[in-house]
Amino acid sequence: MAENETTACPRCGGAAAPVLYGLPGPEMFEAAERGEIVLGGCEVGPERWWCGTCARYLPFPEEAAAERD
Repeated sequence: MAENETTACPRCGGAAAPVLYGLPGPEMFEAAERGEIVLGGCEVGPERWWCGTCARYLPFPEEAAAERD
């Protein structure tokens, strides 16, 4: 996945930014400031995308649970 890749939120249709995990470098901080990515921290979670319009992570909790089954 490219850092500037976006997807549409399945709930509201708004643009969703990818959640990237790990220690960010200067480029990642700049991309996060531009809203191109979301910094997810050091511990990887099920969240892959962030919708700024409805302020929710994707997959949504119920979708993440379905992926684990």
